[in-house]
Amino acid sequence: MKNKNIALAFIYFLLSTIITWWFIKEAELLYFSQHKMLLSCTVAGAKWGIQICAAFLFLKEKKWDF
Repeated sequence: MKNKNIALAFIYFLLSTIITWWFIKEAELLYFSQHKMLLSCTVAGAKWGIQICAAFLFLKEKKWDF
């Protein structure tokens, strides 16, 4: 069960990352420069990273169920 949860967590994270990048790429016309688009992507990635770190830190044994 734990291996299944780990695999699903990886797949969901990968899909979420792809969808986030797709939204940023589709809104490319709204950005004034490539730097602003990169900054937006970095902020989104940092938020994902903080959530993952918090899950590992605070959820302990339940982290893969989360």
